[in-house]
Amino acid sequence: MKAMRERAYILLEGDNDIRFYSSILYPLLSMKYRIIHPWRYQKVKKEITSKFIDTAHSEGTCLFLHDFDNVRCFREAKSVLRKTWIQLLDEEIHVVVIEIESWYLAGLSPRSAAKIGISEEDFPQTNDVTKGVFLSLKPTNMTETEYYQLFLLHFDLVKARQRNRSLDRFLRQCIDNA
Repeated sequence: MKAMRERAYILLEGDNDIRFYSSILYPLLSMKYRIIHPWRYQKVKKEITSKFIDTAHSEGTCLFLHDFDNVRCFREAKSVLRKTWIQLLDEEIHVVVIEIESWYLAGLSPRSAAKIGISEEDFPQTNDVTKGVFLSLKPTNMTETEYYQLFLLHFDLVKARQRNRSLDRFLRQCIDNA
């Protein structure tokens, strides 16, 4: 068994990313790191986030999650981020394809599928799923928060890794091989 590392600093975009981190990623990362500092960078001044990244570099491991958004490839996504935060290293940037909602849907379990009224077979892979597609599946009698929580409550990590290549890549790089 590999030795536990001291600290990880994980930078996340928005509320749904924080929710996913808290329920799914934190338990996995806590097996590798003694202390984990999450940081929501979306609505924070870039200078403050830069200081957080500098702290990560001096005290531990930096993990920066960012949506694929409107870029053509991983290299371009990383290049765009490095223009904003020049101190980031390529290996610290983890691109979520296409948005965090694709990771939520990747973990669709039979129980969640039944509650939502969709079939697991409708989504053999979720690499192209946007937030709009994800939310279009939400039943009208459910709030957005309840909908997101339903996926997290019955999240199937094994299926999620099979259905979404960026989630699998993140887990291989940051959990399996850390």
